[in-house]
Amino acid sequence: MVAHQTIFGGVIPTGISTSPTILQRTDQDFIAGILDELAANDGVQTVTKKIAEKRDAYGVLRLYQPAQKTFHVALLQIACDLNGMLPRLDPERIDSAGLVVRRVSIDKDGKDVLDSKGERVLEGWVEAGKSLRGWQPLTLPGQLNFDPDPSRRPPALSAGNPEIDRLLLLNRKQNFSELVTVEQWSESVSPLFIAPPDVCSATKRTILYGLIPVTSNELSEAPPRTASFDKTDADIKAHLSGYLKAGVNTPFSSLAGQKISYDMAANTTLDKTNPALSSQLSEFLLLVRQLALEFNAFGSTSEATRLYQKLNRIYLNFAGNTYTRPAGEFLNEAKEVLINGVDRLTNSVTMPDYWPTIGSTTEDELWDVIIPAMNARLATVIPQEGRFDGLTRKYQFRAFVRVKRDDGCPPELVWSDPSELFKIIPWYESNDAIPPVQVTLPNPLQKGFLDNVKPNVSFLVPSDLFNLLQANDPKKMSGGEGQKPSGGLALDWICGFNIPIITICAFIVLNIFLQLLNIIFWWLLFIKICIPIPKGLIPKSNP
Repeated sequence: MVAHQTIFGGVIPTGISTSPTILQRTDQDFIAGILDELAANDGVQTVTKKIAEKRDAYGVLRLYQPAQKTFHVALLQIACDLNGMLPRLDPERIDSAGLVVRRVSIDKDGKDVLDSKGERVLEGWVEAGKSLRGWQPLTLPGQLNFDPDPSRRPPALSAGNPEIDRLLLLNRKQNFSELVTVEQWSESVSPLFIAPPDVCSATKRTILYGLIPVTSNELSEAPPRTASFDKTDADIKAHLSGYLKAGVNTPFSSLAGQKISYDMAANTTLDKTNPALSSQLSEFLLLVRQLALEFNAFGSTSEATRLYQKLNRIYLNFAGNTYTRPAGEFLNEAKEVLINGVDRLTNSVTMPDYWPTIGSTTEDELWDVIIPAMNARLATVIPQEGRFDGLTRKYQFRAFVRVKRDDGCPPELVWSDPSELFKIIPWYESNDAIPPVQVTLPNPLQKGFLDNVKPNVSFLVPSDLFNLLQANDPKKMSGGEGQKPSGGLALDWICGFNIPIITICAFIVLNIFLQLLNIIFWWLLFIKICIPIPKGLIPKSNP
């Protein structure tokens, strides 16, 4: 059996560090580059000069993504601890090795969750059988040291007899089913590789290396975790339309008794003849959109039905108080005509004589059905959690090695210390060490250019869309004045375009909008840098 301690840690020139070494590389064949440098004279000294060092304002390490052409590699070594001497472990004794990335758990305010000992609670990216359960807290006693593969873990209870062990497990499943399920989670592992013999010989160390994963297309199959809205939240209360608040008299006089068409609703910002009507109509449309889109008040869910019924307890007066209508019914009609444009050429909505004052009791009753409706709506649009979602989340990784034993027993699991905490740099941030990607635009003014640019991409256009484009003037469409065509051929079309020409158009439009929005963002100085190219640096093509 293994009769001595095994030390597993990072590679540093002076020996073994307690935590893994994190290299940062920008060379294209970075693995070969690392191994070649390690095999050369003073290899460890050379390689460990290129470590990850970028940090945020709080001193937390930040790692780039592969999309930024920057890669991060965990570099470790394993040795035997013989009374202070650290001879390297024979690579033949390594059964397997890998690393697991874990995430720091946070509360609803974004603060780190601490356990009873004041230590950060960590989450693992786990599977339960064939189901990907995503990030789950690792809070069972000793769970941070579990083998990532449940089939390689020793039984939680063992009497040394297979039949008794089977009965113990059966009893445990019957009485502690949830606990047993958690114990059977498998944690996602990224492989570690043993460096080639020439590298281990040159460095006189048994070195392992592996890519640190910071991107993934995996999505959790567990139900999304959603936070409930709170009706006491000041921002949520302020967000509610004034038409539904107590003590807020939203202006309505210019709308009273008016017949509002879809075209009027679609052009509220364009009507300069009656600014009061336009302003009040805009406010009313915000109410309708909020009910329809945010609260799903006119949907078929139980939460939507309760909200709709509560709205119908508010009655609106019409035509000089000659008749009334429930507010829910009226607002649903307004949604269909003014938002969805149902029969928009002939339909209109007659507005009530006034909007009733909402009392505090009515507002409280509305909140009691609005909050469940908002929560239900959120559940339908919140995406499944990705492995590395969240721009501010903190992670760490931990490496492990399974070392073969001399007595024929299963390999011994040896863990490294955790890496330091790190965040993942968003894809849109640049790495100053990497030159920008170059896109060469063609010269459309060059003689004969158009003779050589033929359509090289095709779009299959449905007949309705084609007829819509044909029937409307582009200027009117850009001003929101387009009309749905009343006729046209029932023919689908295939339209060819030239990608370089489209790229030139996009470049021109991009420059226009950068200039227009610069007054808001003041970004031109940072994101658009045009400098002349010295003659001869980039050969010109012959005309």
